[in-house]
Amino acid sequence: MEDSGQGVGEAVRIIEATKRDAEDLAQVQERAFASDARRFGSGPPGYDNVDWQIAAMERNFYYKILRGDRIIGGLLVHHEGNDEYYLHRLFIDPDYQGQGLASQALTFLEATFPARRWTLHTPNLNTRNQHFYEKRGYRKIGELRPEGMPLREDFVLYYYEKLMPQQGARETDTTF
Repeated sequence: MEDSGQGVGEAVRIIEATKRDAEDLAQVQERAFASDARRFGSGPPGYDNVDWQIAAMERNFYYKILRGDRIIGGLLVHHEGNDEYYLHRLFIDPDYQGQGLASQALTFLEATFPARRWTLHTPNLNTRNQHFYEKRGYRKIGELRPEGMPLREDFVLYYYEKLMPQQGARETDTTF
């Protein structure tokens, strides 16, 4: 995969995040969600808070996306029970967006977790995200107006799902 000047030739890896990564993950999210924060009045809950990152690691599956030794993104997944998983967050540093990394991250998740069903939310005004998830086989199944957040009046989260074919356990390769 070619890189636009940021760590040319270095492989991208996805590995489990640790508490030592919390500050870097919060900083990457500040950059990744800066346009959402300007546009909607806020980024997702806890996106810029180190303590929130640590708490999320304790309750969920939290992965960091690395190019070389630099954290350039992350994945936060919650096991909903049975064979259902919720993609709580997928973020890529803006300097690395547009290189297919989010698609590779979704491929990693789908190969790693034995999900029958994936769900996620994405903002109604973020058509880029909607197109991305729809292209990857997700379909919109509902809407949600978040309560208690300082957001625009017209802000709604679209609820998406992807039903997975039944399959056995698969091996995963986390280097791209």
